[in-house]
Amino acid sequence: MPKTEPEPHSGADLSRVPTDTDDLVRQLREAQERTLEYWIEAVLASAAGSMTVKKLQNSVSWRVTRPLRAVKIVQLKVREAGVRRTLRMVTERLAQIRQARKRG
Repeated sequence: MPKTEPEPHSGADLSRVPTDTDDLVRQLREAQERTLEYWIEAVLASAAGSMTVKKLQNSVSWRVTRPLRAVKIVQLKVREAGVRRTLRMVTERLAQIRQARKRG
């Protein structure tokens, strides 16, 4: 019995396969825009009580990575504004958080 090899992309619509890097870059940007739009909508909806964002924020991984996200934000601010300005901004923000906690 002769051995037959499966056809590559069998069952796929080859007319939709990108032919060059420009097509790939365009498709990547479109996918990124769709993803960004999805999360923007989810965040905006969270202000109105969306469960998607609330579930994400209540997940263990979100809570565990929260300090890492804060460090990354500060690191980017240092690159952008410098150490002294960033330190001043962080100090002010921490004071605001403390005051809010005192008020209840």
